[in-house]
Amino acid sequence: MPQLFPMNWNILTISFLSIMLLSIIFLHFTIFPKTNSMKIMWKPFQKTWKW
Repeated sequence: MPQLFPMNWNILTISFLSIMLLSIIFLHFTIFPKTNSMKIMWKPFQKTWKW
């Protein structure tokens, strides 16, 4: 399989994974806006960051 772009495979995979993650998060918040899942997600996040 020839490489179409002279790019690193590490950069390609990392960019692809980040785009997938962002799209999943975006879809999750558009389908379930401000429900209990948001509260459940924010509690451990605040505990780890010690706000």
